[in-house]
Amino acid sequence: MSQDEFTGASLKQKRETMLLSQKDLADLLKVSVTTVSNWETGKKKPTLQHQRYLKAVLDPRRQRAK
Repeated sequence: MSQDEFTGASLKQKRETMLLSQKDLADLLKVSVTTVSNWETGKKKPTLQHQRYLKAVLDPRRQRAK
């Protein structure tokens, strides 16, 4: 996932593909649900460190069972 892939719409799509709620993602990254929402709506961008975490968490090769 490159810097360009951290747009709100793509972040939301990747999160939903992984069957994660905003709360699930927030818990994994140790941020608030509001922070995840701000990233997805484009109000704010994730820091470089959070971008690394997002890349690891939203890797399409990871499988999540619900």
